[in-house]
Amino acid sequence: MLSATKAKIAVAKERLVVFCGAGFSKCAGIPLMDEFAETLRDGDHLDTADQYEFDAIQRTCNDLGSYIQESARNLEHLSSFLDVLQMSNPRFLFEGCKKYKTPELASAFVKECIRRVTHPPLASVQARHANNLCKLATSVHLSVITTNYDLHLELGSLDLDSKVRARPTPSILACTTASCGDSLYWTDPETSFDIFKLHGSVNWYSDDDGLAVHGLIHEVPQSKANSLAHRIILETGGNVTPHDPSTCLLSPPSVIKPRIEPLLKDQWEGAANALMQADRLWFIGYSFPQSDSFMRYFLASTLCRNVRLKQIVIIDKNLATIRERAMPLLESPQHRGRVYAMPGLWHRVDLNGLLLDDLDQAAQFIATGTGYVSYVDLLESALDEEKTLARHRGQSGS
Repeated sequence: MLSATKAKIAVAKERLVVFCGAGFSKCAGIPLMDEFAETLRDGDHLDTADQYEFDAIQRTCNDLGSYIQESARNLEHLSSFLDVLQMSNPRFLFEGCKKYKTPELASAFVKECIRRVTHPPLASVQARHANNLCKLATSVHLSVITTNYDLHLELGSLDLDSKVRARPTPSILACTTASCGDSLYWTDPETSFDIFKLHGSVNWYSDDDGLAVHGLIHEVPQSKANSLAHRIILETGGNVTPHDPSTCLLSPPSVIKPRIEPLLKDQWEGAANALMQADRLWFIGYSFPQSDSFMRYFLASTLCRNVRLKQIVIIDKNLATIRERAMPLLESPQHRGRVYAMPGLWHRVDLNGLLLDDLDQAAQFIATGTGYVSYVDLLESALDEEKTLARHRGQSGS
């Protein structure tokens, strides 16, 4: 039971929902979707034979994409082509491939590539920017919805002197390999924030024995790691049995959304409930891809029921993305006048300023990272930059 004082605080706390896309983890070295193939090659994630087969799969999907003016360099498009082939032509064979010849095998291979690229040995210091977001849980009821697979946010809650950690859905907590002080997750609502991972996570595994979640924290002496690193996440530890990487619970970012994986159903339900009850909603690093109609319908179906939203903020370095993709979706009559564009790198935004409804404070360090800028100045600068880019594109196309 909560004490009377704690109960009053819980009632008084605003509900902040933060929706994170790939741009949120860019500052931790996790690539964006259109950087996936290049990162896979440059990072030595594959041996020579597997790299050859990945290139062959991507090359074939590029040829298919040429018919609709798309490129398989983008992870979403690559996954989508493979899903279409699995449904329409499952006997299709990728030329030059020996191990991953069919669409089913190629899709499983790409899923494993996603796991490798989004699960580097991050130290908590690399996620220090995420800590600024996690600490807000001490003043608001924080829920984070993410389309990312990585552990950037969870690691961020470990860095510095944060007194909070992530709290996933009950089904994930029930299958976690560690609890108490050595765990990636905490269960106490007073010292944790909700996290909903719509597409799965690199530390979740699903096999014939059910769901297993690796949540151990392992201390690393500075002499054996980066001089600034003090904690990393181990996939296994203690008596935890290693899992086959192919069983990692990841849902590739295809534009084709089949029936939601049953083990991820509560992620979507929890996210929907959080969106319907939010007082504030911030989008960070989410590009609102026009090809993903499923997510657009999901957002529309939840936000239309929310009459308490008083602030919606879209933080993205690209103003055109905000104006052309986000604003038309979010500026319904009931939310009109409450939607704000914040063009810039999210980790330069003063998040406390947003909570105070002080846009000048929120924007003050975005432009240069060192000098003051007002919110109006920020928008004008972003518009000028957009016009300059458009002019250059026009000149190069003439």
